[in-house]
Amino acid sequence: MDSTRRQLTRSGFATKRDAQQALARELERQKAGLHHEPSLTVGDFVQQWLAGKRNLRETTRRSYVMHIRLYLEPALGHIRLQDLLADHIDALYSERLRGKRSRGGAATAHHVHRTRR
Repeated sequence: MDSTRRQLTRSGFATKRDAQQALARELERQKAGLHHEPSLTVGDFVQQWLAGKRNLRETTRRSYVMHIRLYLEPALGHIRLQDLLADHIDALYSERLRGKRSRGGAATAHHVHRTRR
């Protein structure tokens, strides 16, 4: 079992109060020994993250959806969130920089990085 600590982050709350309540619930879960769902995949997580983004311009949302569908989910979506390593992300960027498939290059890698970040 990997005993390294991983920081759990959440975003996309409508108000500061919603974020504080979510934090309180998460702290209670951790205190009770309940950590984030071990079977949660990167693909599931990015879909939840996107659903939580309420105040995005439509063009930004379309860009995120495209980057997730074309790059993030195929390359990382099957990996359990707790198993995600920097090497997985580096491989994604390396593939984009090599221009594999019909879409690629430095600009694509940069845009995918911004979405992933």
